[in-house]
Amino acid sequence: MGNDCGAFSASLRAPAVRGLAGRPRGGHRSGPAARCGRHRPGRAGPTSDRPVPAPRRAGSGRHPVRAALLALLCGLADGAGAAADSRGGVAVQAGTAPGGTLLTVAVLPDEQTPLLRLPPTLSAAAGGRRGQRLFAADWLRDPPRPAVLDPDFDRAGCLACHREGLAGAAAAPAPEPIVRLLRVADRARFGGQLSSAALPGRPPQGRLVLPWEEHGGQFADGTPYRLRRPLISVRLGDGDDDGALGPVGLRMPPALFGWGLLEAVDETVLNTLADPDDRDGNGISGRVNRVPDLTTGRPRAGRFGWKAEQPSLLQQTAAALHNDMGITTSLFPDPACGASRAACLPELGDADLALLVEHQRWLGVPERRRPEAPQVLRGQTLFDEIGCGACHLRVVMTGRDAAPGLADQIIWPYSDLLLHDLGADLADPASGPADTMAREWRTAPLWGIGLLQERLPARGLLHDGRARNLLEAILWHGGEAAPARDRVKALDRTRRAALLAFLESL
Repeated sequence: MGNDCGAFSASLRAPAVRGLAGRPRGGHRSGPAARCGRHRPGRAGPTSDRPVPAPRRAGSGRHPVRAALLALLCGLADGAGAAADSRGGVAVQAGTAPGGTLLTVAVLPDEQTPLLRLPPTLSAAAGGRRGQRLFAADWLRDPPRPAVLDPDFDRAGCLACHREGLAGAAAAPAPEPIVRLLRVADRARFGGQLSSAALPGRPPQGRLVLPWEEHGGQFADGTPYRLRRPLISVRLGDGDDDGALGPVGLRMPPALFGWGLLEAVDETVLNTLADPDDRDGNGISGRVNRVPDLTTGRPRAGRFGWKAEQPSLLQQTAAALHNDMGITTSLFPDPACGASRAACLPELGDADLALLVEHQRWLGVPERRRPEAPQVLRGQTLFDEIGCGACHLRVVMTGRDAAPGLADQIIWPYSDLLLHDLGADLADPASGPADTMAREWRTAPLWGIGLLQERLPARGLLHDGRARNLLEAILWHGGEAAPARDRVKALDRTRRAALLAFLESL
C-alpha cells in the first residue's frame, strides 16, 4: 500500500475520512502514525537517506472501489494518534495501538513473561481456565483428557509449536518445521503431513534431515550477505529413504498474535483489496484464496495458514489438532468413520474445542517499541517508499459485526491477508504445470516480528525457517516483491539499518 497511499495524498485530508465510524481523525500526525508513502522533504543526492522512489504506474482509476478503500485506510493511518491514554504503565496513542484498544499488550522487560498472552483484563474470561489449560497442555505427559493423542503425531501440545507463548521462551529449542506431503499417494498413506513423533514403543513415521546450502551476494554498496536454502531429506520410520516419498514442503508454525482481530476483518474488505489481474497496474496482484467452510459447506475467504487455507479460527484450530496432534473433532473426524460422522465420537468435543478457540481469539498483540526514535521513523519512511506496504498493508479496520472488543478496531497487522506470487526461489515443489499456488503465499503479518527475533533468535523466518534474520527474509522475496527487494539491495548501510530498526520496532 505504500506507493498507493502516495497517490491519494490529497484525498487523505478530506474531512470525510476523519469522521469514519464517528471517531475523530484530525490532529497532528505523530511518529507512530503511518505516513502512507509520503516523501519527506529534501533533495535526493549522495547524502540523502531517501531512495529513488518506486516507479508508479497510472491506472488506479480502473479499479475505483479498491482505490477508495486504500485512500480510506491511508486516512486512518495518517489520522491516528491525536489523543493519548495509558495502559499497563505504557503510554499508547489512540488509534496507533497495534491490536486496537483491548488487545494491545505491554512489552515487559522480564523475559520470563510470555510474548503471547491475554490482556490482564481478560485473563480469567477468554475461554476460562479450561480453555487456557487446553492451550497450555502437554497431551503426552499430562493430557487434559486421557488417551486422546494419536499414536503418530508431530507435536504434543499447542506450545510445542507456538513457543512465543512460553515463559522464558529463549531457552527453549526452536521448533522444527513440519513436513507437508504434496503427492496424493503420500497423503493417502500418511495423512497431510509426516508425523515426526509417536507414542512410546512406536517408531515415528519419519524424521526430517535438514542440511542447508548457502550462497552469497552483495548489496550495491559492496557489503556481502549470505543466504541459505534447505536441502530437504526425509528418513522414513520403516527404514526406507526419502526416495519413497514424492515432493514435500516445509512449514514453520506461525505466531498467534492477534488472530481474533484478523478473523474480525470483514471479508468484503479482503475482496475489495484483492487485485488478481493487476487492474491498477502497480505490479501487485494479490488474490483471495476461497476455501470451503466446513461448518456451512460454502466457500469463504481463507485468511489463516501460509497459503490462507483456513477461513476461520475454529477451522484453523481443528485442522492443527488433526494434522499436528492427530486429535479428531467434529470438523475433522477419524477418516475410518467414512461418510457417517455420527458413527465416531470426536476425541475433543465441540464444547472443549470452542473453549480452546475462544482462548486464542483474545490473545494479544505486543505494543510497538521505540516508535518515536529518529532511526525508526526514517525506516518507516523507507518501508513506504520502497513499496513494502503494497502487500504488508499497515492498517485496517475490523468489521462492525465482530464480538465487542474486536469490532470497529483500527489495527496494524502489516498484512493484506491475500495470496501473492513470491517467485520460484520460495515456491513449493509444483504438483504439475497448472499448480500456480506453489509460488503463492499469504502475506505474513509483521506485528510482533521484532520481539520474536529478539526473544527467539533461533526461530527461522519465512514458511520453512530458512531466513535467520529480517534482512535475509527480505532478500528471499521474489515475484511480485522482486522490485521492492531490489530497492532494498540498492540501499546503503545506514538506510538498511534504519529499515531494520523500523521492523524491529513492530
